[in-house]
Amino acid sequence: MAGRNRTKLEDALKVVVKRHGAPVDAEIVTASNEPDQLRPLFEKVDVVINIIGPFMQLGWPIVETCLETDCHYLDITGEQDWTHAIKQKYGQAFADKGLLLCPSCSLIWGMGSVCAEMVLEHEGIDSLDIVYQTDHGLPSDASTKSFLRMACNEQAQQYLELNELKPWQLDIILQAVLPHRASAMSAHPWGGGCEPIWYKDDERVRNCRVITAVPSNMLKIALDGVRAFKEEAAHLPQEERENWTNALGDKMATGEPADRDHED
Repeated sequence: MAGRNRTKLEDALKVVVKRHGAPVDAEIVTASNEPDQLRPLFEKVDVVINIIGPFMQLGWPIVETCLETDCHYLDITGEQDWTHAIKQKYGQAFADKGLLLCPSCSLIWGMGSVCAEMVLEHEGIDSLDIVYQTDHGLPSDASTKSFLRMACNEQAQQYLELNELKPWQLDIILQAVLPHRASAMSAHPWGGGCEPIWYKDDERVRNCRVITAVPSNMLKIALDGVRAFKEEAAHLPQEERENWTNALGDKMATGEPADRDHED
């Protein structure tokens, strides 16, 4: 396990050990996010799993060093534009080396992917309308900043319509009808999901949109942030925009992984 803060790594390893139910053979190493420090570590392994975000801000050196050192790359991102960007820039280079480049490879996003594939087993279905839903969980600090970065960038959250990617309205509120709920829930693109990117070049799919249903109080806080961004920072260059959204994320309540099972 490698990262910038040994204490956080040690705390994370305790959670892994508890959930695994047995000791874990793991070595903790501290390193910065620079290729010169990553390279010696990656040369010792075959697979790198990246869990640091926002990925569009922090992930590039890791992908590039994986390619250089012949490592398979996986991450847990929900950032649609990151998934698209590394596919465009490095997808073919990884394929040429026989390496896996697999962003958004986590339980939460895997569930949507499995459901999508089950639906597509039925001949004649060419459209996917996917809803993720959460109740009580708080996103981590990194997830909050990732969401705000995407929600305040029109090109960062898109849906697929007739094989063309189209941007979501930043402050749109949708209604999601869920089979286990008596009433509809408010929902938001919440970054757009990665399925529109995965299925854009899949001949089976013409339309794909992904939304996330969240508690109304959480959605209000998020959309208040989006509206403040439109008033205060929409005119700024991209780097300054992301500094603004990161600063907003620092002010929001977040929930880091704890030594307990998740409620959701």
